[in-house]
Amino acid sequence: MFDVAVRTKERLSFRLGDFRLVTPGGTTIPLATEESFVEHPRQIQRIAQNARIWKRDLTSYFVDTNRATFKFFALPGEGVVTNVISTYTYGPALVTLYFQSPDTHWPEGSYQLVIDNGRARAACRSS
Repeated sequence: MFDVAVRTKERLSFRLGDFRLVTPGGTTIPLATEESFVEHPRQIQRIAQNARIWKRDLTSYFVDTNRATFKFFALPGEGVVTNVISTYTYGPALVTLYFQSPDTHWPEGSYQLVIDNGRARAACRSS
Protein backbone atom coordinates (compact mmCIF):
# COMPACT_ATOMS: atom_id res chain seq x y z
CA MET A 1 0.00 0.00 0.00
CA PHE A 2 1.36 3.38 -1.05
CA ASP A 3 -0.19 6.80 -0.63
CA VAL A 4 0.91 8.85 -3.63
CA ALA A 5 0.64 12.52 -4.56
CA VAL A 6 1.21 13.39 -8.22
CA ARG A 7 1.86 16.97 -9.27
CA THR A 8 2.59 18.08 -12.83
CA LYS A 9 2.96 21.43 -14.58
CA GLU A 10 0.37 20.56 -17.18
CA ARG A 11 -2.86 18.58 -16.96
CA LEU A 12 -2.06 14.88 -17.42
CA SER A 13 -3.96 11.64 -16.97
CA PHE A 14 -2.62 8.49 -15.34
CA ARG A 15 -4.33 5.12 -15.71
CA LEU A 16 -4.16 2.03 -13.50
CA GLY A 17 -1.49 0.50 -15.75
CA ASP A 18 0.78 3.54 -15.37
CA PHE A 19 1.69 2.54 -11.80
CA ARG A 20 3.91 -0.45 -11.06
CA LEU A 21 6.21 -1.79 -8.40
CA VAL A 22 9.63 -3.27 -9.16
CA THR A 23 10.82 -5.85 -6.63
CA PRO A 24 14.41 -6.23 -5.39
CA GLY A 25 14.77 -9.10 -7.90
CA GLY A 26 13.58 -6.93 -10.80
CA THR A 27 10.07 -8.38 -11.14
CA THR A 28 7.49 -5.80 -12.20
CA ILE A 29 4.18 -5.98 -10.34
CA PRO A 30 1.12 -4.09 -11.60
CA LEU A 31 -1.54 -2.67 -9.30
CA ALA A 32 -3.92 -5.19 -7.77
CA THR A 33 -7.24 -5.61 -9.55
CA GLU A 34 -10.42 -4.21 -8.02
CA GLU A 35 -11.83 -7.77 -8.03
CA SER A 36 -8.89 -9.10 -6.03
CA PHE A 37 -9.09 -6.12 -3.68
CA VAL A 38 -12.78 -6.72 -2.92
CA GLU A 39 -12.22 -10.48 -2.47
CA HIS A 40 -9.89 -9.88 0.52
CA PRO A 41 -11.65 -7.31 2.76
CA ARG A 42 -10.19 -8.51 6.08
CA GLN A 43 -6.64 -8.42 4.77
CA ILE A 44 -7.18 -4.98 3.21
CA GLN A 45 -8.69 -3.60 6.43
CA ARG A 46 -5.75 -4.99 8.44
CA ILE A 47 -3.21 -3.43 6.05
CA ALA A 48 -5.00 -0.06 6.13
CA GLN A 49 -5.28 -0.14 9.93
CA ASN A 50 -1.59 -0.95 10.37
CA ALA A 51 -0.63 1.78 7.88
CA ARG A 52 -2.54 4.48 9.81
CA ILE A 53 0.32 4.64 12.33
CA TRP A 54 2.74 5.74 9.59
CA LYS A 55 0.31 7.72 7.44
CA ARG A 56 1.33 11.32 6.76
CA ASP A 57 -0.60 14.12 5.10
CA LEU A 58 1.10 14.33 1.72
CA THR A 59 -0.37 17.74 0.97
CA SER A 60 2.01 19.27 3.53
CA TYR A 61 4.81 18.68 0.99
CA PHE A 62 3.13 21.06 -1.49
CA VAL A 63 2.55 24.80 -1.36
CA ASP A 64 -0.75 24.38 -3.24
CA THR A 65 -3.93 24.57 -1.21
CA ASN A 66 -5.99 22.74 -3.85
CA ARG A 67 -5.92 19.01 -4.31
CA ALA A 68 -7.96 16.22 -5.86
CA THR A 69 -8.39 12.82 -4.21
CA PHE A 70 -9.05 9.74 -6.34
CA LYS A 71 -9.77 6.08 -5.54
CA PHE A 72 -8.59 3.19 -7.65
CA PHE A 73 -9.80 0.80 -4.93
CA ALA A 74 -12.70 0.73 -2.48
CA LEU A 75 -14.36 -1.94 -0.40
CA PRO A 76 -18.16 -2.10 -0.62
CA GLY A 77 -19.66 1.03 0.93
CA GLU A 78 -16.39 3.03 0.77
CA GLY A 79 -17.15 5.08 -2.32
CA VAL A 80 -16.80 5.10 -6.07
CA VAL A 81 -13.62 4.07 -7.88
CA THR A 82 -12.06 5.32 -11.09
CA ASN A 83 -9.50 3.85 -13.47
CA VAL A 84 -7.84 7.19 -14.28
CA ILE A 85 -6.60 10.17 -12.28
CA SER A 86 -5.92 13.62 -13.67
CA THR A 87 -3.38 16.09 -12.42
CA TYR A 88 -4.21 19.75 -12.34
CA THR A 89 -2.16 22.85 -12.91
CA TYR A 90 -2.55 23.75 -9.23
CA GLY A 91 -2.40 21.10 -6.58
CA PRO A 92 -1.54 17.43 -6.30
CA ALA A 93 -3.68 14.45 -7.25
CA LEU A 94 -3.82 12.02 -4.30
CA VAL A 95 -4.40 8.27 -4.62
CA THR A 96 -3.72 5.14 -2.56
CA LEU A 97 -2.12 2.27 -4.48
CA TYR A 98 -2.43 -1.40 -3.58
CA PHE A 99 -0.16 -4.08 -5.01
CA GLN A 100 -0.69 -7.80 -4.60
CA SER A 101 2.34 -10.00 -4.09
CA PRO A 102 2.43 -12.86 -6.57
CA ASP A 103 3.99 -15.08 -3.86
CA THR A 104 1.82 -13.97 -0.89
CA HIS A 105 4.89 -12.40 0.76
CA TRP A 106 7.23 -9.50 0.07
CA PRO A 107 10.96 -10.32 -0.08
CA GLU A 108 13.26 -8.03 1.89
CA GLY A 109 15.10 -5.37 -0.03
CA SER A 110 14.63 -2.15 -1.89
CA TYR A 111 11.51 -1.68 -4.05
CA GLN A 112 10.93 0.92 -6.71
CA LEU A 113 7.58 2.58 -7.39
CA VAL A 114 7.40 3.59 -11.06
CA ILE A 115 4.82 5.97 -12.51
CA ASP A 116 4.91 6.30 -16.30
CA ASN A 117 2.09 7.46 -18.56
CA GLY A 118 4.24 7.93 -21.67
CA ARG A 119 4.50 11.70 -21.20
CA ALA A 120 5.73 11.84 -17.61
CA ARG A 121 7.82 9.34 -15.65
CA ALA A 122 8.87 9.18 -12.00
CA ALA A 123 10.56 6.48 -9.95
CA CYS A 124 10.95 6.35 -6.20
CA ARG A 125 12.83 3.80 -4.10
CA SER A 126 11.45 2.37 -0.89
CA SER A 127 13.14 0.06 1.59
